[in-house]
Amino acid sequence: MNSSLSISGLIKSGKRKISAITGKKDNDKGDGIESSPEDELVYAFKNATKIILHENDLLKANNFVGYKADVEKKVAAFQGLSECLKVYKQRPVSSAEDPSPVLKEAIKEFNETAEVNRALLSQSIRSQNIVLELIIQSATQDASVGYNAKGGRDFDKSRLAISLRPKV
Repeated sequence: MNSSLSISGLIKSGKRKISAITGKKDNDKGDGIESSPEDELVYAFKNATKIILHENDLLKANNFVGYKADVEKKVAAFQGLSECLKVYKQRPVSSAEDPSPVLKEAIKEFNETAEVNRALLSQSIRSQNIVLELIIQSATQDASVGYNAKGGRDFDKSRLAISLRPKV
């Protein structure tokens, strides 16, 4: 995550300064603001949402190479989100305190984006399964057809051993 905040490595230090605009760590300049567990959680949700939106674009374009390259970013974002959730749940809270509207909106946007992502992933898996079934079907048909003693094409059970298994 070159351009984004590495939450997992920084969260252990408790409050820290972050830039209000970029979300990047800013310990040296003193021009950032101190972040609360809720601020961190909002940022983590927004970061994860941004990564999922990019993934959705890749899935819509059937760009599986780009998708595979971004898996590491997604894992890191979700680990950071998980850590922020833990810290957020451990904060001292009065029983009447509700999440801020900003956090509620970040969660809503994340959930909506994740739902679209689930549908796109499901569609992608179905498409890939169909392609695999066609490949397997073709390979098993081709492997089972041979030539008889007279030189004509014939079903040859001995060639089935070299075919792909029908269940992958």
